[in-house]
Amino acid sequence: MLWEDLRGEARRMLGSEGLTAAESRYDDDLLLISVNRGLRELSRQLPLQAITGVPAVSDQEEYDLPTDFVSVQAVVYPPDTRRMEGSAPMTTATSTFGIPFHPLRVSGNKTWYWIAAKKFHLVPSPDDIVTYPTITIYYERARLLVVDDDDVLDLGDQDEANILEEWMRADMMSSVMGPDAMLSRWKERGTRDDSPIIPALSSYYKRFQDMINDKLRRGSPSVLTLLPQGRRRGRYGRW
Repeated sequence: MLWEDLRGEARRMLGSEGLTAAESRYDDDLLLISVNRGLRELSRQLPLQAITGVPAVSDQEEYDLPTDFVSVQAVVYPPDTRRMEGSAPMTTATSTFGIPFHPLRVSGNKTWYWIAAKKFHLVPSPDDIVTYPTITIYYERARLLVVDDDDVLDLGDQDEANILEEWMRADMMSSVMGPDAMLSRWKERGTRDDSPIIPALSSYYKRFQDMINDKLRRGSPSVLTLLPQGRRRGRYGRW
């Protein structure tokens, strides 16, 4: 879906379809700010999933992660083994800064990794770095923000488009019908335009959150289904 299409739907939903910029309370700049706030909120609660390869270099400790990196789901190295984040407790070490180190190898030269400030750290280099030069990372990523009318919205499916529309309804209603906005107009015009029949703003945000929770309950396809089955790795168990 293009941003201009969602913007038109948002205007229809807010009752400002066909109005001029002067007549509408919802100008294009305000709608653009709102949709990007909504995309950030979706990134926080429903991050998308992605895969990246880190080209390991002998004796190099620090590697850049993608700019859209949010959190790690799994690290695969060598190709037939994996280390799952959030799995059963395993032996780790902890730095003086309280950052946990995770074991990447069991046999041979034990390698540890940790992630901090969107950097992937690896110490020491794996023994078979020449044979397997790439470390595969499955991660959750942030969504791309909207800039131009013809930008494609960074959404996973139609459910997420519906959720984003509901966010814009709540966000726009809050911007023009919230107590602060009404008080400001009252001071400017000398008349009140609030109405007791307007639903409480909290009900709009509640619907948005209910839609998020419903999607979380139903689940969605995961890139983790592409992971190798793995092998049992000594005392660490199956990862």
